[in-house]
Amino acid sequence: MFKSWSLKLKITLFGLSLMTAVLGVLIWSMAHFIRESTLSQVRLSLSETSQLLNLAIVPYATDTQVHILQDYLNELVGSHSSLIKYIIISNGQKIMLKAGNVPLTLPAPQNPDNLKVVPDIIHVRQRILFNTDDIGYLQYGYQTTDMTLYRAALIRNASLGLFLVLTLALLSITLLGHRLGQRLRNLNAAFMDIANGDYSRRVPIDNHDELSRLAILFNRMTDAVEERWRALLASRAETQSLNSSLEKNVEQRTQQLREANRSLQNVVDELQRAQKQLVQSEKLAALGQLVAGVAHELGTPLGNALLIATSIEEQDRSFQSRAETGNISRIEFMSLLDTHQQSLDLLVRSLNRAASLISSFKQIAVDQISDQRRSFPLERTIHETITSMEPTYRKFHVRISLDIESDILMDSYPGALIQIFSNFINNTVLHAFDHIIEPNIHIAAHRQGDQVMITFTDNGTGIPQENLKRLFEPFFTTRMGNGGTGLGLHICYNLVTATLGGEISVASTLGQGTTFTLILPLIAPRHAEKSLSVVQQIES
Repeated sequence: MFKSWSLKLKITLFGLSLMTAVLGVLIWSMAHFIRESTLSQVRLSLSETSQLLNLAIVPYATDTQVHILQDYLNELVGSHSSLIKYIIISNGQKIMLKAGNVPLTLPAPQNPDNLKVVPDIIHVRQRILFNTDDIGYLQYGYQTTDMTLYRAALIRNASLGLFLVLTLALLSITLLGHRLGQRLRNLNAAFMDIANGDYSRRVPIDNHDELSRLAILFNRMTDAVEERWRALLASRAETQSLNSSLEKNVEQRTQQLREANRSLQNVVDELQRAQKQLVQSEKLAALGQLVAGVAHELGTPLGNALLIATSIEEQDRSFQSRAETGNISRIEFMSLLDTHQQSLDLLVRSLNRAASLISSFKQIAVDQISDQRRSFPLERTIHETITSMEPTYRKFHVRISLDIESDILMDSYPGALIQIFSNFINNTVLHAFDHIIEPNIHIAAHRQGDQVMITFTDNGTGIPQENLKRLFEPFFTTRMGNGGTGLGLHICYNLVTATLGGEISVASTLGQGTTFTLILPLIAPRHAEKSLSVVQQIES
């Protein structure tokens, strides 16, 4: 609630509280001072009175002469101006003389000053000494009513004076607060006008105090704000004009960008279609090489089978013509049977070899063009892939050596792995062995926990460092137009990282060869499995 009070009220209450505290302190100090002054005067007066009475009483203090003092004491006590209300002279055992209004019960002063203060009177007891001998005591009552009234009058007059001073000070503070509040209200009204947008408002300056300096600063601030507001209005008008023309330009530019984006999207679509076609071409080219390799391998067993079958056919014709004439002996018949048996054995072995090659070709073909996942021994898959690629690298006199652990079983995608090694072999034969007398490729695979590390190393010419950073980029090739599409290693990178869930890296030194390193999990991440229609055609 205090925070919501006006500044004028706060100043008035603060001044009133301060003046009240000052007045209280001054009244207390003044009353204490008057009391101490009064007591000091009383003590002085009592001391003088006691000395005078003692001097007057000592010559007559004996039992036989004390009555001479009765008239003197009665006159002293009975005087209208006397402040002594009663006097008692005693020898310590009995009262020898008394004058005035003696109280029924005499108080016995016990303090060091032999005084006892009661309302309106001070009881004083004083020893009577004669030649340093204690001959009795004097006790009298000293009236303080007039002093009390005098002291009260002093306190009342001083309090009245202080109250008048307080009242004047409070009026001054009130007037000052009213004046200060009026000037602050003027400042507040000016601030409100500025807040409402009236930047022409100024605060009048009629003094040279802090508020006047504040008003001067406020007027300067208002001048600056008004100047900036006018500049802002001018800038706003200019901005609106610019915005109007800018909107037209933006609309025209937006239309141009839409047309450019449509053209660019068409180009991107064409590139994506071309990329898909090139990827499919890479796959079909690899499949064509596989078919060529298997056809070459099938040539020997099928040729042997055809030769054996032709020989058996000729022998059967000769045997049949001699059997018709009956000109055949038992020995010749048994010899023919032995020959047939040997020929049939050779024929069966040749056909089994052909069947084995066809079965291997069938599995490799299915794996190479499909995304089917299965468990397979790594050594066998790589060996079958190299066998199918033999026609490709044999004509370049390339020798391939293997160092693969035989117990590595993978649960992965063999088609992706076959395509990776097919691309490696094709890429190496195409790029690596220019002017190499004995081209060699070494493939090694070793288990590392739940992973397998496969290295593909050649002793070719190596790859320049500036080309290593771009090696896996799509369409990057140094043989564009000479059999290279620039997609082989890009496809390998995607197959390793996305399909097989592994990592691939390459290291090369000019003149010393290149090494591709694959780190593959033995159990590949799960992917959606799909097979192409070609797979079903091959299997059927």
